[in-house]
Amino acid sequence: MTRRPTIPVALRAVGVASSAGAVLLAACILAPQSASANPGAATAAAPSQTIRWSACPKAEPPYPDPSKRAECGTVKVPVDWAKPDGRKREIAVARQKATDPEQRVGALFSNPGGPGNAGLDDAYHADNPVEGYSKSIRARFDIIGFDPRGIGRSGQLRCDDALAERIPTRPRNAVGQRYARLFPDRLRALALDGAMDPSRPDARRFLRDGAAAS
Repeated sequence: MTRRPTIPVALRAVGVASSAGAVLLAACILAPQSASANPGAATAAAPSQTIRWSACPKAEPPYPDPSKRAECGTVKVPVDWAKPDGRKREIAVARQKATDPEQRVGALFSNPGGPGNAGLDDAYHADNPVEGYSKSIRARFDIIGFDPRGIGRSGQLRCDDALAERIPTRPRNAVGQRYARLFPDRLRALALDGAMDPSRPDARRFLRDGAAAS
């Protein structure tokens, strides 16, 4: 796991869900387009899970260890959302709980962007005085970060030519935009940083532009 020098994010979604609910949100937004085309199927395919939170592992030198306030866990999601009862893979998640429980509003869930960026750092170092979140934010929100599937502690993915051919020629929406349309009742606020135009006619150019900009 590498430590980013700063903490820019492509999506920060602040909701009123509990921390466990925010992690469930991670499972929902990682669903491919075949699942997201049917919101009812997506929610039915992602039952609530109890996450076993524990101390986060130490970082590999020379990177700094996670904050002592950070907790880590995993959530299982289908490899193929068209087959919700099929094979599963684990998504690594981390959190720092709100420092003032009586004033807690909900969970601030962060998508690291990319493509290819790890996101656990957002929770690992949420209380960093230079790169972290303000005290007022941390007092009122649980900070949730995750490594997307195939990135960092969420393991590796192997894609063959047949899968590559299934990439849509016209991506429908960025993750945050799509989630907001499917589940508007689960969001309190949504901030998109550096969103790309999903109407570009070529998916490969869309992904290439994103990689060049990250």
